[in-house]
Amino acid sequence: MSQANKSFSKQVWAGFFIAILICCTAFGADSAPQIKEWTFAVYINADNDLDESGVEDQNEMAKVGSSRDINVVTIIDRYEDVPTAYNYLEKGKINTIRTLGETDMGDYKFLVSFFRDVIKDYPARHYAFVIWNHGGGWKKGIETGYKWISHDFDSNHRITTEELGLALTEIESILGKKIDVFAMDACLMQMAEIIYIAKDHCDFLVASENKEWKTGYPYTPILTDLLPSTSPRELAEKIVACYGASFPPGMPGYNDATHSAIDCSKFSAVMDGIDGLSKALISQTSTEAITKSLLKTQKFSLSANVDLRDFITNLKEQNPDGSAITAIEKLDAALGEAIIANTVGGPDMANSKGMAIYFPRDMTVFDASYDELAFAKKSIWVQFLKDYYKKLAAEEILAQTTSGNSSSLKKYIATPALRTPEIDRYLISNLQFQAYCEQIPSTDWSQELSGLVETLKSSRP
Repeated sequence: MSQANKSFSKQVWAGFFIAILICCTAFGADSAPQIKEWTFAVYINADNDLDESGVEDQNEMAKVGSSRDINVVTIIDRYEDVPTAYNYLEKGKINTIRTLGETDMGDYKFLVSFFRDVIKDYPARHYAFVIWNHGGGWKKGIETGYKWISHDFDSNHRITTEELGLALTEIESILGKKIDVFAMDACLMQMAEIIYIAKDHCDFLVASENKEWKTGYPYTPILTDLLPSTSPRELAEKIVACYGASFPPGMPGYNDATHSAIDCSKFSAVMDGIDGLSKALISQTSTEAITKSLLKTQKFSLSANVDLRDFITNLKEQNPDGSAITAIEKLDAALGEAIIANTVGGPDMANSKGMAIYFPRDMTVFDASYDELAFAKKSIWVQFLKDYYKKLAAEEILAQTTSGNSSSLKKYIATPALRTPEIDRYLISNLQFQAYCEQIPSTDWSQELSGLVETLKSSRP
């Protein structure tokens, strides 16, 4: 081969390799997902009686869709015989990336798998993750006594509070950082007990204290307001504001509407405040101020869920002793820092101030499975509840014995679970006074009561 031919051959081969390199580089650039400013992903569990609403809400999202800087992604499982679809939404278009057949949206592991795919397929600097479905607050379900969200009718499974905590832990690990905004488009989920399991895994948490109307979030204005420059705090506030604006007076759901956003970095101070208040109230003998406050406090569609800030506002008005006032003010200040946005609809929810807590009226409706919650294990709140119920029972006993009725006292003596040394001492002191009071019903009653007091003394816990 001549020198000229050799030179030409080298040039051809060099050009060929350069062309391959350019093609490979271009292919690699095209295949690598673009990192955008925001990914807004919604887990739509419409495999239940919300089927039509799930379709409508996804269509609302598609009116805005994704943009150069924002990804809008959904997964939707319907109650109809339609495969679960993983979708990328563009303006006016729902692009199904893949179908998955029948899935169990009540399985927290499937929730994790969806957000794992979203993180891999649609990377962004900020993430907003939404769970769309029914929510139960502290409601005893068919299989579980735990709070729950995402009820899949086909499997009859729900994601419990503890499972939600596991899911958020895994998602944070996959993401490598906290979720910027975690929202629950579901009923009754904005409770201290739920915020506790989410606080370490997301920066801002958005949810409702009360039930939600089936229409859920107004996704079109929410996504319209989501700009590349929107901060996580601003998005959390925008969701709350848009939700409130979507229920004008007279519209179905207006009287039930509540929504709030929590800065999770401030929740540790709320926990400290709850513990401080619990200790202060445990130290008090009388339940009168607590009972009167609870009667006035804002309640929700599950009456054992009460607004925490409204409760302490009412409690302060009842003028408990100085230690409780200090604790109330500390907790109120912490709640003011943590609740960054709050909205209500009609007058029925006027005193909904942004965070609910479990506070049933007495021990007969207290759900013992509450003890197993991470919040209950960490907080003194559950100790306060049980102390309050025991004191309430003691006051009822004294009221009955004054009129010559010993049935509640006998029940108390025979029920160790109701008894504490403090309540025993309180009862003994007051019953001894009653037994020798000139206004007692009869001498026989005096003797009976004295005998019951001795039994109470000899059987102290």
